[in-house]
Amino acid sequence: MSATVAASSPAHSTPAAWRVDLAFARRHVRAGELTLVLARDGRVLAEGRRPGIADLAGLAGQPTGRFQGAVLADQVVGRAAALLARHLGLAAVYAGLTSRSAVDELAAAGIALEFSHLALAILDRTRRHLCPFEALTQNIQDPAQALAAIEAFLGQGRS
Repeated sequence: MSATVAASSPAHSTPAAWRVDLAFARRHVRAGELTLVLARDGRVLAEGRRPGIADLAGLAGQPTGRFQGAVLADQVVGRAAALLARHLGLAAVYAGLTSRSAVDELAAAGIALEFSHLALAILDRTRRHLCPFEALTQNIQDPAQALAAIEAFLGQGRS
């Protein structure tokens, strides 16, 4: 299944602008070496190579506004990553795999989403339990609070 959940992005004047950037970022992630790419205006602004949410959380912890209007391509985007996308002020997101709660979170924030696969929830690496970051952010509405909770969790040595 592949789908697009369109939204008007305040950071780009037309959907065509974020679509070009998103296609650019998506190509880099699909090539296989990167787990995430943040891009804007046809340039890679940041990239990540580690599985999990640590790289995205690290980028979200940088000074506010640096990635405003950029697009994210990531292998997995659950609710926790969607809250970080809101915190970053992103225009659009591509996910190889996303969750229903991430779709809802991004749509409510007006962030466009394209994805290849949709799951009811993002599971942990054993595929037996809910991803710990999904569980952690389940009842958090504020992106800054989500970032603080994720950073605290990562600081405990988990990824």
